[in-house]
Amino acid sequence: MGCKIGSMNYIVLDLEWNQCPYGKQFEIKQLPFEIIEIGAIRLTSAAPDPSHLPAEPSYLRVEDTFREIIAPQVYKKLHHRTQQVVHLTDEDFRGRRRFVPVIRDFLKWCGPDPVFCIWGSSDLTELQRNLAWYGVPSPFPFPLFYCNVQKIYSILYEDRKSRRSLSDIVDALRIPVTMDFHDAFADAYYTAQILCRIPEQDLLCNTSVDYYRVPSSREEEYKISYPTYDKYVFRSMDGRMSPLHDKEITSVICPVCGKTFRTRNDTEKYICKRAKAPVLRGEVITGIETLKKLTDVIRKGDNTGKSRKTQIRGPQKKIRWRSSGSKNYITAVYCPEDGWVKGKIRVRPCGTDQFFTVKTHRIISEEEALGILSKMYEV
Repeated sequence: MGCKIGSMNYIVLDLEWNQCPYGKQFEIKQLPFEIIEIGAIRLTSAAPDPSHLPAEPSYLRVEDTFREIIAPQVYKKLHHRTQQVVHLTDEDFRGRRRFVPVIRDFLKWCGPDPVFCIWGSSDLTELQRNLAWYGVPSPFPFPLFYCNVQKIYSILYEDRKSRRSLSDIVDALRIPVTMDFHDAFADAYYTAQILCRIPEQDLLCNTSVDYYRVPSSREEEYKISYPTYDKYVFRSMDGRMSPLHDKEITSVICPVCGKTFRTRNDTEKYICKRAKAPVLRGEVITGIETLKKLTDVIRKGDNTGKSRKTQIRGPQKKIRWRSSGSKNYITAVYCPEDGWVKGKIRVRPCGTDQFFTVKTHRIISEEEALGILSKMYEV
């Protein structure tokens, strides 16, 4: 999905679901959560007002609403946590329709080319799991882009990393609370209220991608370019470590010029050059001690047990990745044209002994790059 603004069909969606009331050991692995309520608001974009502010909803209008409680078929008894959170009882399910007819009506109601907008990242994944369980053909394209309103709000107005609750943001924006939270329709309504306060350009340039379905072949792999970084999604593989043996995954691509790096040559040349001159082109060099230590490590080799003769073959040195948690790896590479590039690899499960990889590249400061390299080389 690009940043093009036009007549968009936004579906603000919220789901409530139940889980196995007898514990995880008795749950159905293919259906850990069964949808019991759908709430949605259909919005369409009018001509954008260039003078509108985030606190002044002006370019979206409500076209229709959808609200229905669904009779559970798998987990017929409400889990105690579900009872604590949602405002539903066993009486509310009497006479209700089952999932298949409800979801068919809902998908038809969504209309053509819907852009789903949700709070968080779970609802579309669980919706697709329920579709698969009940044998309903998925109408969603691949890859499936959507708007994570919670994430986008943090990117635009907070620290990019925090994920505050829906009620916190509603309170911060002073949106009148007229319905209880944790009701599917009420949460969709409040999400729509926040959505209307986000400029449409920023909304469409910060979409997320759903990972329920991942690439199954090299041809299905894809790249997404965001305003501040590039994201690459690679196919599923067997085994935990196999992605790190793929040169396409372990290479780093500058998000500005597009140059591909598979060795550490430019990075090592930059470090050695900086370390020799505390002042270069009139600029005071930060982290000079770190640079000198890194230079010594590079000249002496990586201390990997290989002979020094093997270690100093610059063209043979592959980009080094450092573990950053059990499923994450990071690196820093110097691009002569655009500066330091941070690479991050996330390895995620997608089935029994199956994993897929998400890699991101972004431009960073020299200070941040030295921090990454110093940990990688234990300086």
